[in-house]
Amino acid sequence: MNSIETVAKNIRLEVMQYAFFHLFPVTVAGTAMIMDIRTAKVDNGWIIFSMSVGLFVCIWQKNITGIGFFIMGSVMPLFLMILFAFGMIGAGDIKLFCALGGIMGCESIIKCIFISF
Repeated sequence: MNSIETVAKNIRLEVMQYAFFHLFPVTVAGTAMIMDIRTAKVDNGWIIFSMSVGLFVCIWQKNITGIGFFIMGSVMPLFLMILFAFGMIGAGDIKLFCALGGIMGCESIIKCIFISF
């Protein structure tokens, strides 16, 4: 493979990574929003599907470090359980933040949580 083909392959990979890590969270949140508006709850099947796809892609893109990236991002939103205890946020919101955190990572989900409030 010559250098032009290698560069083209690397560019395609970067575009795929950018598209997934930026567009998939929007799709997850948008679908959850529609579910929440229609039924007043977010389906657990959608959360499990989103987390499964997120974990698979994190491992595929980042190898073994993808597992740590996913776990740290997924666990970070659990501090919102304090707000849930006081009735200020719903359990579906926390599940959604956990799914998004696994895809987006720890730093990005913290920003997302603060922007959402």
